[in-house]
Amino acid sequence: MSRITIALLSFAVALAVGDVASAKGKSSRSRCRWGGLSDSRGRHTRCLTRAEAQQLTEESAAAESESADDEPKKSLPVVEVRATFERGKTGVAKQRLSANADVYARCIAEHGGLTKERGEVRIRFQVAKSGRAREVSVSKRRFVAPSAARCIAEAIDGTFVGVPSEQPTVGTAVLRLR
Repeated sequence: MSRITIALLSFAVALAVGDVASAKGKSSRSRCRWGGLSDSRGRHTRCLTRAEAQQLTEESAAAESESADDEPKKSLPVVEVRATFERGKTGVAKQRLSANADVYARCIAEHGGLTKERGEVRIRFQVAKSGRAREVSVSKRRFVAPSAARCIAEAIDGTFVGVPSEQPTVGTAVLRLR
């Protein structure tokens, strides 16, 4: 067979498959201008009218605005991160730990928050040869809920803080929250 014949046959097969898919209702374009309804098995039952589509849109917008009014917006605290090590240094520890500041802020917001305007959490960890934080624990917390401090410790556990210049080394991450 020549290349032209093969190309024509493949084109004909593609057209036939496209016709079968659209006959089964699986075309890429919707059949209904305003949306459609389907049964529990996903089969198309009927199209929506313009009035029905507008009514559904208005109802969903009203429901969203009511739920948004019910839940007060929680502001996330600002997190400042500092890292110190007993032996050796890792040049990227502060940057690596600061990269997760939004995670730490969500921990505070979702697990009890701050009891005063400012707070502080100190997290101690060992730095493995791979440069990851291991054996993470909360060493001190001020004006921060215990569950929020544990959440921050869990977020730091396994984080790459850099390969230390001396082994073994213990690090402390100091998070100041306001």
